[in-house]
Amino acid sequence: MKRIFILLFLLPLTVWAVSDKQKRLQEEKAFQEIYKLVSSQHFQINIDKVYTQDGFDVSRFTPKGEITFTDTLVEGFLPYFGKAYSLPYGEGGGIKLASQPQEIDIQTIQKRKQQSIQFSFSIRDIKDTYQISIEIMPN
Repeated sequence: MKRIFILLFLLPLTVWAVSDKQKRLQEEKAFQEIYKLVSSQHFQINIDKVYTQDGFDVSRFTPKGEITFTDTLVEGFLPYFGKAYSLPYGEGGGIKLASQPQEIDIQTIQKRKQQSIQFSFSIRDIKDTYQISIEIMPN
């Protein structure tokens, strides 16, 4: 009777350990694929969620944005929300990117049990220089 009880107790633990290991292996594989894609510098980011610095979700009020990254050119559109005190006539619709990236930095970050990729670059426009930092997670 003791053997059956021990077997019934250890069986779920063994199944849980095996499934947890498989899940970690799948996450690691997904992370490596994303890292390879980011390192190749040929990818596109679609922005569908926007949060203010205070943490409020303003996605339903703003248009969608995107950034297309190639090794020689960054093109994209980032919607603008907030207050603008001084704008040239007809230029108040957001940030349009179309230039060569500079100061590209790719770092791997380990937070608790999850890995992420910190992708940073700067881009010069006619009037401004933008520093863009993107945190990419496998999920």
